[in-house]
Amino acid sequence: MDDKNHVEAYGLCKNGVDISENLSLVHSYSEAYKKCEIFKKVFDFVANAKYIKIGQISDCPEKFYLSMALGNETGIIGYDYAKGDTRFMIPKTVQDKKISSVSKELNKILFILGKDQGQEAYTNIEYEIKKDVVKEYVALLAGDIRVSSCCNL
Repeated sequence: MDDKNHVEAYGLCKNGVDISENLSLVHSYSEAYKKCEIFKKVFDFVANAKYIKIGQISDCPEKFYLSMALGNETGIIGYDYAKGDTRFMIPKTVQDKKISSVSKELNKILFILGKDQGQEAYTNIEYEIKKDVVKEYVALLAGDIRVSSCCNL
């Protein structure tokens, strides 16, 4: 698949279609496998949800090619703006390093938001880091935020 078909690829993946045969790896298989394992450990919501943090990159070599990272002490997913487009950040790297080594000011992620394809803003709370945390913050949320059935309100 080429870079221009990312919306199509996303839709296929979301519908459970295996697109692995149509992908070309940027790294060797062993490097891609290692990055995949780090990614799975960072986003293991069952074991690590309470430990995923987000922060702006500062005081490290990564600040020259990344703007933000999220992760934990297992690994990071580094994000930056696409060339010529500052509307949103995209993932640029998966690294086997502690989030505290790339950012000193970290914030805990409380909710995972989702949106429908074509929707401008992320307005659906799909996941909370621990049971009933949404109840603590519901009064502070914007009026257009919807809470899915995953969270007991």
